[in-house]
Amino acid sequence: LGREAHAYALKRFLEENAFMACSIIDMYAKNGSVTLSLKAFDGLKEKSAASWNAMIMGCGIHGRAKEAIKLFEEMQRT
Repeated sequence: LGREAHAYALKRFLEENAFMACSIIDMYAKNGSVTLSLKAFDGLKEKSAASWNAMIMGCGIHGRAKEAIKLFEEMQRT
């Protein structure tokens, strides 16, 4: 229940604060929690250039090159 409450609060917070959302995505990615970073990124209604960059870099530095390229291509389409 605690994790679910935390996830809900985090999702609501990320939707309202783009700067903090990007910081959290970057933090998770830099700490090797790319899956959590992707969850936070996917939860964004509007993705900024900074959030795309943080997510692409996070995948790239942790050996997930195919995901990084896929994200880059998706970014170009949007």
